[in-house]
Amino acid sequence: MVVSKQDRPVRNLVNLKLRFDEGLRQKIEFAAKKRETSMNSFVVEGLNRLLEIGDDVYSTNAISLWRDLCSAIRKVEQITGQDWRTDRRTFSAVTSLIVSRLKDQQPSLADESTVIELQEVLSKLVNKTEGLIDLLCECGAIVPLECHTLDPHSSAPVNQFGKLGLETLKPENVVIVRLLEGVGYQLNIDLDAPESGWHLSNDCGLNAEAAKGIFGQLPRLANEMQVVRNKLVEALRADNEAEQQGKRIAIAIRQQASVPEVLAGE
Repeated sequence: MVVSKQDRPVRNLVNLKLRFDEGLRQKIEFAAKKRETSMNSFVVEGLNRLLEIGDDVYSTNAISLWRDLCSAIRKVEQITGQDWRTDRRTFSAVTSLIVSRLKDQQPSLADESTVIELQEVLSKLVNKTEGLIDLLCECGAIVPLECHTLDPHSSAPVNQFGKLGLETLKPENVVIVRLLEGVGYQLNIDLDAPESGWHLSNDCGLNAEAAKGIFGQLPRLANEMQVVRNKLVEALRADNEAEQQGKRIAIAIRQQASVPEVLAGE
């Protein structure tokens, strides 16, 4: 009785004739010796790994990615002389290269054009605000926060209101104080005092009236920046949710949990 190939027990050992050039045979022989195994075992193990990876391994992009990652690992190990699985320095270098390579392949944002536009607007607002703050610093209207202004039990600056006698600050002045604290500066003048009471540097080219005008722009700029930041958060919402789902899928796989159940529980 002849047994068909389909009816053979899966544990049976079979012979498979392969044809390939001598150059490939030598590469297999060298790799097998390096791993202290036979050529047959090396080839069988390699085929099993390919099948475990799945059909994607045969796509051009996947092959290119795996080749680049393997090449990166080899280069790092040649430099450090260590195995990336046992040496932390080598592991760190390999991890950085892999992450960088994967980021190069990441898909575009859901609304990338809007995100780029908002980022450009925000950058311009930030640059303008920083420029105005530099002018105020040059004329002595504000000064960098000093160590003695910090609460020894906290990393946050001490409230400037009491220090400057500004218990009844206008809402816009509160915004100014908070904005300055956020970038590491404090007032050197009283915002509620008459302009004539401001002692500004004579060589900065900025008088009290001009300084007051700059202070008046800061609340508006702060509000505009907040509006743009809120729009940016909204434009990135779908992408952030997708990233969170991806992380939950990865956790489920590591914990051998059911991915559909993990996503269904969101």
